[in-house]
Amino acid sequence: MVCNLDLALLANHPELLPALQEMFECGWPEHYGARGRGNAEEDLLAYSNHNKLPIGVVAMQDGSALGIAVLKAKCVSTHDHLTPWMGGGMVLPQYWRRGIGATLTVELESIARNLGYKKIYCGTSTANSLLERSGWSYIETVLYGGDNVSIYEKAL
Repeated sequence: MVCNLDLALLANHPELLPALQEMFECGWPEHYGARGRGNAEEDLLAYSNHNKLPIGVVAMQDGSALGIAVLKAKCVSTHDHLTPWMGGGMVLPQYWRRGIGATLTVELESIARNLGYKKIYCGTSTANSLLERSGWSYIETVLYGGDNVSIYEKAL
């Protein structure tokens, strides 16, 4: 566990946008890199909301971003009938396995509950064990964007 971990809405910390943009571009180069179709800056600005989706939550220590996760209306287009989704989750590699991802997950669950949602969903090809340890239920695996993506849900 990381000591002195603070969670905050991305909307309240625009000063973290450049560091988070670099995190996205380095962590997901196939999407946000020079040849990717994504725009990290635009996405992060879109996640900078207080009371409407998408809402980004940042994990910080001493004012520096260690990770981020996002609650969004849509994520996996094969399942557009489900909402909201936890996505955009990333923790700097040097802080892996310290509970930051789990802490961000719990925070997004709380935000979804406060917005009146009864369930939350997530599609992942890498965070299966985190979700299962956190009480999420596996629904199915789909081929999405060339990857096998496991779809999970959690009752709130």
